[in-house]
Amino acid sequence: FTEDDASGFGVLTVASGIAGAAVMTALVGFTGRYRPVLIACLLICVGSGALAVAVVGTLGSSCGGLALMNLAFAGLGFGATPVMPVAFEASVEVAYPTGEGTLAGLCMSAGQALGIVQTLVI
Repeated sequence: FTEDDASGFGVLTVASGIAGAAVMTALVGFTGRYRPVLIACLLICVGSGALAVAVVGTLGSSCGGLALMNLAFAGLGFGATPVMPVAFEASVEVAYPTGEGTLAGLCMSAGQALGIVQTLVI
């Protein structure tokens, strides 16, 4: 894939992430159910990641490969971007009366710690 393709992947990830955040947070707002929305987001991420790996492993940047990679990155943005705000809001609901700032800090700290562990393992 070229540098222009990579730029397109980034634009698709951000644009679909904005749409995904709007859709998923609206779903949570209307239904009040956090768990199904988070599961849907994570399944979309896993499916998009699997599609990207499959495309790189088989098609590469051939005729259909670019379109499928665009789909994979759009799905990744749509599923991954809303995870953080929905998870923060779910943590606020679960741990009421604890403040939002405290819970957001704990969630971010746990994410950073997990990132450090993954970096050291890989």
